[in-house]
Amino acid sequence: MAQPYYEVASAPCPLQRNELYMHLYLRQTGTGPDRTQDEILNPKVEPSGFGLTHAIDWPIAVGPEPGAKIVARA
Repeated sequence: MAQPYYEVASAPCPLQRNELYMHLYLRQTGTGPDRTQDEILNPKVEPSGFGLTHAIDWPIAVGPEPGAKIVARA
C-alpha cells in the first residue's frame, strides 16, 4: 500500500469550545419615506402574481428600539 502524501499532526494547544448567544432584530418597513423594501417589477399576472419582484434592504440591529445600532443588512 502506498504511503499518503500528508501527515496528521496533533494540535499544539487543546481546543476550546465557546458558545455565543446573539439577539438581533430585523426591521421591515413596507411604506413611508424610510421603507426598506420596494416593488421594482409587477407584470400584473392575475391571480398568481407570478413575476412580482421586490428590492429589499432590511437593517439588522442590536436592539428593538428605533435608535439601536445597525450591524448588518439583509
